[in-house]
Amino acid sequence: MLATLNLTRMRTCLDLLVQYGYIEQKNSLRETYEAAIGVYNLDRTSPKMWDMLANNEILSVFQFDTPQGIQGISLAKPTSIEEMAAINSIMRLMASEKGAEQPLEKYARFKYNPFAWDREMDLYQLTAEQKALLHKYLDYEYGICASQEDIMSMIQDPELGGWNLKDADMLRKSIAKKDPKLYELLSEKYFETVKEKNLNVQLCNYFWKVLVNTQRGYSFNLSHVLSYSMVGLQNMNLAYKYPIIFWNTANLIVDSAAVDDDLEDIDQDEIAENIEEALAEENEEDNDETVEVKEKVQRVKKTIDYGKLARAIGKFKSYGIEILPPDINKSNFTFAPDVEHNSITYGLRGITRISTDVIKNIIRNRPYSSFNDFMNKNHTNVLQTLNLIKSGAFDNIEQLSREEILHNYLETLADKKERLTLQNMQMLINQDLIPDEMAFYAKLFLFNKFLKTCKQDDYYVLNDAAISFIDNNFTLDWVDNGNLIRQVKWDNAYSKAMEPMRVYLKDHKNELLMALNNKLVNEVEEKYGQGNISKWEMDSIGFYYHQHELSNAAREYDDFFSLSEEPEIEYSFVGSNGQEIKVLKLHRIIGTVIDKNKLKNTISLLTPTGVVSVKIYKNQYSIYDKQISERGEDGKKHVIEKSWYTKGTKLMVQGVRRGNDFIPKKHKNSVYPIISKIVQINEDGTLQFQYERAEVNSV
Repeated sequence: MLATLNLTRMRTCLDLLVQYGYIEQKNSLRETYEAAIGVYNLDRTSPKMWDMLANNEILSVFQFDTPQGIQGISLAKPTSIEEMAAINSIMRLMASEKGAEQPLEKYARFKYNPFAWDREMDLYQLTAEQKALLHKYLDYEYGICASQEDIMSMIQDPELGGWNLKDADMLRKSIAKKDPKLYELLSEKYFETVKEKNLNVQLCNYFWKVLVNTQRGYSFNLSHVLSYSMVGLQNMNLAYKYPIIFWNTANLIVDSAAVDDDLEDIDQDEIAENIEEALAEENEEDNDETVEVKEKVQRVKKTIDYGKLARAIGKFKSYGIEILPPDINKSNFTFAPDVEHNSITYGLRGITRISTDVIKNIIRNRPYSSFNDFMNKNHTNVLQTLNLIKSGAFDNIEQLSREEILHNYLETLADKKERLTLQNMQMLINQDLIPDEMAFYAKLFLFNKFLKTCKQDDYYVLNDAAISFIDNNFTLDWVDNGNLIRQVKWDNAYSKAMEPMRVYLKDHKNELLMALNNKLVNEVEEKYGQGNISKWEMDSIGFYYHQHELSNAAREYDDFFSLSEEPEIEYSFVGSNGQEIKVLKLHRIIGTVIDKNKLKNTISLLTPTGVVSVKIYKNQYSIYDKQISERGEDGKKHVIEKSWYTKGTKLMVQGVRRGNDFIPKKHKNSVYPIISKIVQINEDGTLQFQYERAEVNSV
């Protein structure tokens, strides 16, 4: 095995098949493996299985999961393990010269046209006997000399050279180790042999210049490609013999790195909403507590690579495989197959703030008949519950829409009131529900609240403002020693003075209650319910099940995947030194940040058409990554603006495509900066931007 990744795919698929009862778990993993996909128990001939491979229905087949491998299968359409092995070797070979037919294309042409190989040999004026000799060696590869064994066995044939095994092996090494000098020496030796032994020149020319020369770029041995192909056949059997959704799910689990189950249990809820920002300041002094929390932040971030997750989901969706949001009754820790609907259900561990312990409790307490049933059986906190709702975890057990489920839950957080008394005055004042005609009683309430902080023995100690208030609204006769008022006297006077307010509250109870409760609910919704379903999905699970938030952006932006892989030249001019200066054409892409990598100065941007890696120059990276804070009057630091690379932030980036990366760039006369923050998406699809970072005295 060159790598364990494919083993992990197969092991994960086997585990899923055991878990769902499709295969029997034996006494050991070896026995389970052998019974299901041991090399002597594999289906090698079913036409439907080979059709599935040819039609690209089986994903991630070992060594055939690259564009080159997919092309090889599509062109040659193998129907046996031998053909699969041949393609495994031939797809790595290159044409002998630029513009010439590729070996793989030639293999497919020879396979589907039985006379094509003979016509090529006719061009070299080979006789029927000579063609029969070559057919004996290469019929199994349709006339393409693809393996080291082919060369070694053929050059030992008396009519093709009659070399001994030592010389044949030297030829193999010159090709396999790409030793051009040795190959040229052996080429001279070969044609000297042809002359000395008086061999047929046409036959030997065809053998060396066509068959042997095919391998000069890359040479495989048969045991190598057959082993590769046997592993691929195991993949095919898992996809063919069982519902294919199990193989697809296993691949998504592995591709998204969600298979790493050796992670420590981390209570993400210990990490407050802004804990990373609060501790990440450069001048923050680390103590034992902050170091521990920082380590937890890094461990939590390591568990879920949302960039990799989104790429994997995007890949599978591009193949028409449906990825469903989490389901509170069906989801496992990671992705789970839904055989009934031939889809894959998102895992609970990918939901923000849902820790391992929470997931264990959720699974332990299943099934759930409703959202209320879930709440009665579990003790999730507010942020955990919100993320479960926003991710869609309750969509399948409620008759309500996701918006309605969220609204109903937020109402329970709003601390709605059933009756009103003077104890609710502060809340009514805060919500601006005291009418002008009752404004005095609001002032009186606040004055009384202030006096409670000035108590000394049986008195309230008055300052000048308090004395002035009593003088203007009551009488100074109540004041002793210039600045004292008896507690009992004031409390009785206050109680009597507030009677009109009590009457008002009683008479206007219904309208005040409705207005207050609406305000309380709106306040909670403002804090926790902003955005639409697409935004909720990005915030909670890092991908869009519904359409991308920027799918309907009205302005013209560029699709990264439609751009040339190398920067385009917009225009050029001659500089003062006489040299030509080329100016690159700049493009703008838009998307949502799903991940960042400070070490590589990159961010993963989920555009409406896929995930793009944005590679930013180091000094530019820090400008937009820096969290901006200021120290308030209370002496504490307050976050004014988070990093623009925070997950869920929507950005417009200007620059050029270079390979698989997008490089932010601007010219002197550029209208836009390299990165702009999208602050609002209007109903008509137009976007509003923030072009500069917040301007405060950062700390």
